[in-house]
Amino acid sequence: MRLLKLITYPNEILRKNCVDVIPNKHLQDIQKLIDKMFKTMRFYEGVGLSAPQIGVSFNVVVIDLQDGTTEPLSLINPKIIKFEGKTESLEECLSFPGIKCYVPRSSKIEVNFLDYNGLEKTLIANGLLSCVIQHELDHLSGKLFIDKASKL
Repeated sequence: MRLLKLITYPNEILRKNCVDVIPNKHLQDIQKLIDKMFKTMRFYEGVGLSAPQIGVSFNVVVIDLQDGTTEPLSLINPKIIKFEGKTESLEECLSFPGIKCYVPRSSKIEVNFLDYNGLEKTLIANGLLSCVIQHELDHLSGKLFIDKASKL
C-alpha cells in the first residue's frame, strides 16, 4: 500500500467544508481510505490526519496517539456534541511542516461518530486526545489551527 500525498498550506482544499459519508454506500471505499490514512499519518509521525489533508473532502479522521493508553481511532462523520473546560494545547500540523503554536481548546469533549465498521459510537475524551480530535475535526470544516493560535 503506497502513501497518500499530504496537502500543505496554502492549498485551498484545506479551507473547504467536507461532506458526510453515506456508510451503506461507501463503507468499503472509506475503509480502504482509512487504512491508507493511518499508514500515511504514521510515516510522517503524526498523531492525527483528516481527509482534506490528503485531498479528499469527506468527513473522515484517523487518530493514533501512539502512547499505549489509547487505541487508534477512525472517526467517520464525527460531531462534537459537548464541550467542557478550557485548556491551551501546543499543536503542530502535518499540513504546516515545522510550525508549532499554542491553541485554546476545550479540555473535555463528547463526540459522536461512526467507527471503521460503520457502527455508531460516542466517545468522551480529555487531555491530549480531546485536543487532537478538536484539531482534526476543525479541518473538516475548513478551520486551521493557525486561525485559533495564541497571539503570543
